[in-house]
Amino acid sequence: MAINLSSFFGSFHDYELDIDYYHGKDIVHQGCLLRLDPDYSSERINPKIRNRIRKAQQLGVKIKHVAGTKQDIIDFRTIWFDPEDVTIPEELESNEIMYLAYLENELVGGMILTPSTSKVLYLHNLGSNATGKKHNIPALLLWHGVEELKDSQYEYIDVGVSFRPTLYRFFKHWQTDSYPIIFTPPFIKPDIRLTPFASDVPSFVQESNERSKEVMRDYFGEKHTVLPRGIYAIKAVLQHIGITEDDSVAVYKTFDNDYISRCVTEPITKLGKLSREINDDTKAVLVIHEFGFPYKDIKNLKKECERRKIPLIEDCAWTYDSAIDAKTKVGQVGDYAIYSLPKILPVQYGAVLKGVELSDDDVWNKYQMLDFFKREVLYAELEDMLPTLEAAADQRRENWKYLASLFEKDGIDTFIDLEEGVTPAVFFIKTDDYQRLFERYGEFGVESGRYYQGDAFFLPVHQALGKRQLDYIYAVYRGMLNLSSNYKRSSKRG
Repeated sequence: MAINLSSFFGSFHDYELDIDYYHGKDIVHQGCLLRLDPDYSSERINPKIRNRIRKAQQLGVKIKHVAGTKQDIIDFRTIWFDPEDVTIPEELESNEIMYLAYLENELVGGMILTPSTSKVLYLHNLGSNATGKKHNIPALLLWHGVEELKDSQYEYIDVGVSFRPTLYRFFKHWQTDSYPIIFTPPFIKPDIRLTPFASDVPSFVQESNERSKEVMRDYFGEKHTVLPRGIYAIKAVLQHIGITEDDSVAVYKTFDNDYISRCVTEPITKLGKLSREINDDTKAVLVIHEFGFPYKDIKNLKKECERRKIPLIEDCAWTYDSAIDAKTKVGQVGDYAIYSLPKILPVQYGAVLKGVELSDDDVWNKYQMLDFFKREVLYAELEDMLPTLEAAADQRRENWKYLASLFEKDGIDTFIDLEEGVTPAVFFIKTDDYQRLFERYGEFGVESGRYYQGDAFFLPVHQALGKRQLDYIYAVYRGMLNLSSNYKRSSKRG
């Protein structure tokens, strides 16, 4: 019987709970990987397992690699604990791997491995009859897989994860590497955002001081203007330049596709026209350092702007200090630069327009976007935060590398390589399954994004994330890969 628990507090959500059968799969657990490297794995599996393998090897067991035909499956069912098990198919797919073990011509054990990724084989079934159990045939089969598949495209057998302690202890005996995994959304979700602001620390009105203004000048130069959001900073700089409906703003960006955020297109098209290259109508050029990854050809673009006597604007919304090259960081080439503070630091709002200091009268009367009190709050908060930028950048890079190492085990590639000196705003993976991922991460309380134009998906990587949050982020993804994730034991009894 399922009951629906309606929301009774803001952090809870509608939740259907099956009270006939309890599933405790809404906590991060550690799955067990067995590396397909005999030398590496022999030293790391449980010593008891090594002894069982040695004993079984002395019996003269014959292990056959079979195709997984209908007859192979019928034979396997005779030694499986549940001959009617619905999770066993009638026959295997061509990419699945099956072994059958014989002792004195008696079928005593079998194993089915199913690819879950390009690098991982999932241990779908490992079974034996009474004779096989007595002589440790399951252990011999699994080790046979390690030895036979060591030079294959696969790097691991996913032995699995279990919420039943006795079965999990068996899995742990084979664990040479591990991965975090969670199957179902927790009742009370975490709140992991793409940006580093902590939702339990709202800002309050406060006054700035001369020291805080000095710190701002140290980081953004003598000429800068603090505005409520990045979109207003773009509009303000275009108004300052004097863009009109007859003028074109040429937009260049890091990734070679048609995507441009509405935060960029909206202010441009409100005032003038948007183009993707410089033409005779171009009155300004805007370069977007997408998601913290710099547009590398900006210096040549700057030369062309100088030749045409038009200004270059850098959109550094997602990064303060990503390196364009060994000597130059973003924001140092253009005539103007825009920084979106909540994407970089743990603040609720605010943007900096570098390259011009607009008076309060102009921002109020001409640009109509003055928010004096938010500006004062930002000056006060940034006095302590701006000196942490270097450490924050280092942490983002470490977080990227850690997440990449988790995804890499399963053969999941990053959308772009993280080069030296680049401060990433998000963690990117290649996938064409971005919609399903987006919905799943939403269910688990993790903000994410679909990058349709690049067949990619992005996840949080900011400096406020620690190892536990990063493990959780990967665990949500890993829960989709484990082929038993949708299996539900029947509560019926015969």
